[in-house]
Amino acid sequence: MRKIRILVAKPGLDGHDRGARIIARAFRDAGFEIIYTGLHQTPEQIVSAAIQEDVDLIGLSSLAAAHLSLFQRVIDLLKDQKADDIVVIGGGIIPEKDIDKLKAIGVKNVFLPGTPLDIIVKWVKENIAVRGGQEKNMEIDLSELSPIFEKYRGKRGFLIPLLQDVQGHYGYVPEDVVGLISKEFAVPSMDIYGVLTFYAQFYLTPRGKHTIRACQGTACYIMGGREILEHLKDNLNISLDETTEDGLITLETVACLGCCGMAPVMAIDDGIHGKCSVGKGDELIEELRRNESATL
Repeated sequence: MRKIRILVAKPGLDGHDRGARIIARAFRDAGFEIIYTGLHQTPEQIVSAAIQEDVDLIGLSSLAAAHLSLFQRVIDLLKDQKADDIVVIGGGIIPEKDIDKLKAIGVKNVFLPGTPLDIIVKWVKENIAVRGGQEKNMEIDLSELSPIFEKYRGKRGFLIPLLQDVQGHYGYVPEDVVGLISKEFAVPSMDIYGVLTFYAQFYLTPRGKHTIRACQGTACYIMGGREILEHLKDNLNISLDETTEDGLITLETVACLGCCGMAPVMAIDDGIHGKCSVGKGDELIEELRRNESATL
């Protein structure tokens, strides 16, 4: 279960990319995967990179006067490649009179200079999903939140413990719950997302029933920890911080588990496994799946 993937591109001969780099950094800090293609990209190069990287959103930045033709060409190429489910947004020095024209050709939204970054990030969170339905939230019963909300209503310093309780209940903090917290406690959504993205303890996507943490500390790394991690990714068919399609396993790394004498080490939930190898990693995953099947 991967994160939303965004390609930020500068089409045409425009030689200034400070704004594009700022928005790319804001997207990265918000938890999105970012590909920045650099200056002087042709529409063909942009679309080729978007398809190759399997992105969900293309952000086009233009400070020149060729935005209409360049954006149109990107939209047309996406249609030709049957990849028009990739959403396109635009930004830069674009006359307001051209915004409706851009939307008419298929540009989903246009953000002009001065638009707060948190507004752009919020729009992406609310309007963009992983293509092909790969990222699906579980059914959320919001009625279950009433006792949690009542516990913190009227209290100071409630936000972090409230979010912790929400995550303890669902296993992550669903976007629908962020909106409800914002409404019930009069806290701007951007402030809630600020907390969620600042603290590593919070998750915005569903977690697996079990978590595997591969230690990448110095001792474990030297003793083969990196090779074990790469093999785990291949075995589970997921990237780091993603969850298997069956929702069983989430894969993470950890800087140190405090068991350097047992390196290389990996943890499965609360259990520590030392003297690991590629083969032992496979055995542990097989055992985990076997035990899970036995409980069904």
